[in-house]
Amino acid sequence: MLKKFTEQELLERKFTAEEIRLLCNMERGGCSNRDGKNYEEFFGVYLMLKHRDNINAYLSNCAQGYVDDWTVINDACKYNYQLKNSKHEAGRFNKELKEKFQLQTHYDSECYKDKMPTHTLVFSNHADLQPNQNYISSNEIINTKLMYFPYRKTRIEMLDLPETQFRCLLESICFDSSQYETALRLIASVLGGDVSDEIGNLWKGVIDMAKPDIFHISFTHLPSVVETKCQELGINLSGAYMSYNGLLILITDKINKRLNELLAEQVSQCSTPKEFFNLLQTISSETIRD
Repeated sequence: MLKKFTEQELLERKFTAEEIRLLCNMERGGCSNRDGKNYEEFFGVYLMLKHRDNINAYLSNCAQGYVDDWTVINDACKYNYQLKNSKHEAGRFNKELKEKFQLQTHYDSECYKDKMPTHTLVFSNHADLQPNQNYISSNEIINTKLMYFPYRKTRIEMLDLPETQFRCLLESICFDSSQYETALRLIASVLGGDVSDEIGNLWKGVIDMAKPDIFHISFTHLPSVVETKCQELGINLSGAYMSYNGLLILITDKINKRLNELLAEQVSQCSTPKEFFNLLQTISSETIRD
């Protein structure tokens, strides 16, 4: 079992005040480093959930740049995130941060000419929100956003914070809320160390480790007419899973292939969820016979 002396106990054991101050500073520094690493990991989990449908987007925490804690790159945009987990003024915009954000804009304009850059300062202290807004406004800093993302030490505590959006992002891909903490742990497991990969590949790593698989995620690309019909009829679509009024259907590769072969009119003619699900059941029966 680990032991820990109080400052008084250290004094009684002939440690000087300066030696005790050094020990306490080292302990605080260790805690700060762990909290910073955990904060970065939690925000990486948020990005994995937020961009889960954009499987070809690239996610990295080791990209070269001046705003470089996390980076997301898709076909049209590049999102750069700088994280500040601090209860003090370290999470506020200042001259140094302003210069880094301006340098990042220059860097992206040279290195990623075809991408629209956006830089976001992510901070855990809500008291920093108004000062940061004022600083950006008065200094006219372009391509810059702010995001309040609070921090707690455990996954359970983070789940209970609405600002993390963890619960609302998980509910469409993990239908058992009792598994949410496990879901966060599994997602975080692919974010250790240097991360630089397509989001789809990272999610495949998550699913490979999920035993049993608690996620309802598929990498099947549905025809646009099907996605439009689901939206029109109020059918929830998550990856290749369709759910409505307690009914869940997985669109397998065979069903998806048949959907692509159908005339768009056959899908468009479905005016109710019942008609649409009857069509899917008919297709499913045909694929079983095949």
